[in-house]
Amino acid sequence: MSARVAILGLLLGATFVHGQESPPIRWVGVNLAGAEFGKDKSPGQYGKDYIYPSSKSLDYYQGHGLVVIRLPFL
Repeated sequence: MSARVAILGLLLGATFVHGQESPPIRWVGVNLAGAEFGKDKSPGQYGKDYIYPSSKSLDYYQGHGLVVIRLPFL
């Protein structure tokens, strides 16, 4: 199996073992806003020009079964 096929399989949520398809991997996640805003005020002040999600927010998503969180930053 080529590396491209293995990577494509992972992106599509499937893995292949010895030519047999295994059950799909379930990656459920969410995109959250982070410190990617406020480019005009770089580096800026936390809480005024940018924020990060609170631990309470992260606990909420984890409690609902989300296992992947994408948090962009500048």
